[in-house]
Amino acid sequence: MWALLFTVIEFIAYVNHSITHHYGWSLLCSFLFNIVTFSLLVIHQKTALVAWILSGSFIAFLFIFFDIPMP
Repeated sequence: MWALLFTVIEFIAYVNHSITHHYGWSLLCSFLFNIVTFSLLVIHQKTALVAWILSGSFIAFLFIFFDIPMP
C-alpha cells in the first residue's frame, strides 16, 4: 500500500514536470524501488543486520545495473 501511495505521488510530480528521471530510471523502477524499500523497513524491525546486508547489496545492484557514475 505504501509503495503504491509513494508511486502515485511521484507520478503526479512527474506529470507536473516537478521531477525528471535519468540514467534509464522510470516510474516502474521507482515502484519496484518503493516495494524493496518498504519491505526492508519491515525486515529491519525484526533483524537489522540482515536488512543492512540486503540494503547494501541492493544499492550495489542499482549502481551497476543503471551505470551510475561515481564522483
